[in-house]
Amino acid sequence: MDDALAFIYGNELIIDFNDDKTRLIFTRSKKYITPPPTNSLSQGTGFALTSDGYLATNYHVIRNAKKVEAVGLNREFPQSFNADIVAVDSINDLAILHINDDNFIDFGELPYSISDRIARKGETVFYMGYPRTDIVGYEIKTAIGHISAIEGLYLTSVDIDQGSSGSPLFDDEGNVIGVTVSILPNNCTNLEANYSVKSQHLLKLIETVDGINLQQNNKTKELSHPDRIEAIAPFIYLLKVTH
Repeated sequence: MDDALAFIYGNELIIDFNDDKTRLIFTRSKKYITPPPTNSLSQGTGFALTSDGYLATNYHVIRNAKKVEAVGLNREFPQSFNADIVAVDSINDLAILHINDDNFIDFGELPYSISDRIARKGETVFYMGYPRTDIVGYEIKTAIGHISAIEGLYLTSVDIDQGSSGSPLFDDEGNVIGVTVSILPNNCTNLEANYSVKSQHLLKLIETVDGINLQQNNKTKELSHPDRIEAIAPFIYLLKVTH
């Protein structure tokens, strides 16, 4: 929310974004979201949940989407697939997608698992995603940090940027423990910090979808960190969303 203007008017909190097109209006009982302009394009990150085409991301990444395209850039040949939205949790800002494309076969066997435990403060964590591809290019990015707080969302010191929304947050053994959701604005604090939704909420959303059979077998636990990054990268996807 860099350079966003927030103000109180009567019984409402109003947030205007610097794109001059988006306004959020919060009241005591409901939230109004002004949709983005027709045929606009936004980007985020998603990651594989199963070998047969299920992906996780943030709800705000695919909100009001007319079309979602999952682009795999970390394989021998770049792959692009159409994806359907099959489940959302707007409260915890999560969504599940499923590849619906004649060219899709499978992701292959996933090298990581999704943990149901609560991380501890001070734990080393890392993320992988596609921030600001317009500036830093289409190579997948990764950064390491620590869990700073665990009340509610995870507050971490991992260095991320716009476009990282929906990226998996891993512990130092390569288990998914969260989903990156937002950046703490620089004008709020000097902390290098961001928020991630805990993986417990993702697991609950997964339970609502018939046909998702998670493969809980971490194959990266004994790898060096560079080797772990290399093993995980093919399962992280750039999401291109048409509104």
